[in-house]
Amino acid sequence: MGPLPSALRQAGAPRVAPPTATLTKPPAKGPASIPFGRKDMIRRKPHHKEKAAMRASLSIRIGLTALWLAAASPALAADDGRTAIDLPPDVRVAFLEEMRTHMGSLDGVIQLLSSGDIKGAGTLARKEMAIGRGKGFGRYMTPEFREIGFGFHRAADDFARIAERLPDKPDSAGWAELMGGLAAITTHCNACHGAFRLK
Repeated sequence: MGPLPSALRQAGAPRVAPPTATLTKPPAKGPASIPFGRKDMIRRKPHHKEKAAMRASLSIRIGLTALWLAAASPALAADDGRTAIDLPPDVRVAFLEEMRTHMGSLDGVIQLLSSGDIKGAGTLARKEMAIGRGKGFGRYMTPEFREIGFGFHRAADDFARIAERLPDKPDSAGWAELMGGLAAITTHCNACHGAFRLK
């Protein structure tokens, strides 16, 4: 940079230093570049068993969503081949509430399984979905509906027995048995929603 013009020097204008080129080191990659205290935030890769459990949980949730949509949508099409069940208005309201409770309980079982709480999943299945006492909705239903309904409750109880018997951290064979028990529950859900509808 050359000397300042005399007019600027007389006005007291400061001299500006010429820019200097500075070489900056590119940021390092990997854990070493993470600021102190942030290394614990690095995500670890899930174990293959965890991946399998997450995939199973996602598949079941997708299936449950499909079942819920099928149950919530009014079946008014003339070509709907499902058997229509006519219930008294008050019984219909209570029955639909019971079905929503089953859906919530089944979702709760899946969430407990995904968190590794096998015993809790079995306890919830038995408490909310196994065969209850007293008069239920079966007396308003067809024999075929009752058969599927009892199968659903028995499957929930069987699942609870499997969960009770398995250790807290089962091996792959134990998980397969547990998922098979859960599949038996959802199979009955699917069979019922595929065969019947409410008027």
